[in-house]
Amino acid sequence: MLIEKEKPFAGKFRTYVSLLLVVVLTSALIACSSQTSDTELVQAANNYMAKKQVREATLELRNALKKNPDNAQARYLLGKINLEMGDIASAEKEFRRAVRFGWNKQQSQLELAKTLLIQRKFKKVIGSIKAGNDWSKTARADLLGLQAAASAGMGNLKQASLILAAARKYK
Repeated sequence: MLIEKEKPFAGKFRTYVSLLLVVVLTSALIACSSQTSDTELVQAANNYMAKKQVREATLELRNALKKNPDNAQARYLLGKINLEMGDIASAEKEFRRAVRFGWNKQQSQLELAKTLLIQRKFKKVIGSIKAGNDWSKTARADLLGLQAAASAGMGNLKQASLILAAARKYK
């Protein structure tokens, strides 16, 4: 009989020890993750993106932005994921933020132009995005191609043709 009384206590003790272990391990994981910099989180997101693990990459980017809302690379990559997933309005916002926080204007502006074109904001594609002097020939041609598509979308096929002719000079 004495043995039967000890079993319930031993079971409760194991439960308490298990709960304590879970709490300690969870606290340790939280402490470790809070020491991870936004740059390290962006690198982890890049690794996930290379493996096509979009959900994990998105989580890492959002965590990076919680630590540093001005992280331009995280904004750009989140914009790329949003564009890929079809959340065009969010992609547009992230590309605009990426430019504002200093990400490569050439990359950000081209991606922004794509989002505007998809949303049929043709005038903005043509009027608000300009190639910088430091843009590569390929990037200039790509922007002109997007602007030609915007002109065609507005029904101005002659202008679209002229813009495409200008783009060919860069290729």
